Amino acid sequence: MGAMAMMILFQMGLTIAIGKGCLDFEKYPILISLVVGENFLQIIGMCIIVVKFLFKDNQVST
Repeated sequence: MGAMAMMILFQMGLTIAIGKGCLDFEKYPILISLVVGENFLQIIGMCIIVVKFLFKDNQVST
């Protein structure tokens, strides 16, 4: 859960910095790669959490 909190805090900081004009997509082309990569990791992380929650005690008995 700590990794998810760090990603959310990074996203918040990034949004504030872009909103205040401290960061610009034209000046920092790597920024778009970071944002897309981070959003992709958040989606994968949420999928893992949901799957573990839904299937935590689903064992097949023969």
